[in-house]
Amino acid sequence: MRLAVLMVLALVSGMVFGVELGEKAPPIQLETWLNGTGVDPSVPDGKRVTVVVFWATWCPASGMSVPSLNRVARSFSDRNVTVLAVTSESAEDVQAFLDERKTMFAIGLDADGVVRKQYMRESDGIPAVFIVDAKGLVAWTGHPMSGLERVLGKILAGTFDRGLAEKTAQAEKELQAALQIQDYETALATLDALIELEPDNFQYHTAKTLALTRLDRTDPEMLKAVFKRWAAGCKDCAEGLRRLVLTWRQQDYAARDPEAIMRAARRAWTLAGPGHEEVAAMMAQVYMDFGMIEAAVDTLKKALASAEDAPVKKALQDQLDYFTRIQRLHEP
Repeated sequence: MRLAVLMVLALVSGMVFGVELGEKAPPIQLETWLNGTGVDPSVPDGKRVTVVVFWATWCPASGMSVPSLNRVARSFSDRNVTVLAVTSESAEDVQAFLDERKTMFAIGLDADGVVRKQYMRESDGIPAVFIVDAKGLVAWTGHPMSGLERVLGKILAGTFDRGLAEKTAQAEKELQAALQIQDYETALATLDALIELEPDNFQYHTAKTLALTRLDRTDPEMLKAVFKRWAAGCKDCAEGLRRLVLTWRQQDYAARDPEAIMRAARRAWTLAGPGHEEVAAMMAQVYMDFGMIEAAVDTLKKALASAEDAPVKKALQDQLDYFTRIQRLHEP
């Protein structure tokens, strides 16, 4: 059960403890920037939104976040959004990483860790993101692959609710406390409350599904209801629907709903398009599951044509090669 606790905690989006929401962002005044020029989010201009990620080239999770951060930098570049990574590594180590990986954000060298301590305080988990709004205030914290694009969209559209974010942050702390003492009933009740507050936050749905599975509460009809609620809440979130499809495909066959899985997959693909490589890989896998081999291969080819990050391209190519071999087996 300890593993279940850690996994659920890792899945919940706001479990980054440092600067509180609504606080003024600490300054970022670093002498050395690689791959671009940094900005200081503590000096707002009334327009710019800054995504600050504490990160390291040696950290596998940081490496996995590169495609997501690149997508944010690319998709929001014309909307006054700046993505900055901060690391305590040497210039040589960072440059070696940049020589191998295409990154679309500047990386600042925080050699003595001063900036990191001001933002993260006692927390040491990376990668960790802080979104600083146009007023220079911290609006959101979390993992770069835990809803960053969803939150940015709300901030830019003027629909982000700071009061709601503060409520969910407090509830997440209560969730952590319940999980630490293995009070799973309270944890599940807290997750239900979080889903009511923010139904489009796919991490809450993911965490609830994992908790139910770990507690052996896997009645097929109950799980179908959980996934139906998830699909409704994340109907406009490509990443949320992708996570739903991946989670649903892992369940016992009695709990799966092929029509609903296909609807969610196609909706995610429509929302994201080929530029979201993870969604493309999911869509191709669903097509393959349902025997639509030609559609699976075509989807991967479209994703490969737009992919830029080397590890992502390799993963897509490996998947395409495998599916192509299967396609050949069906030839007369």
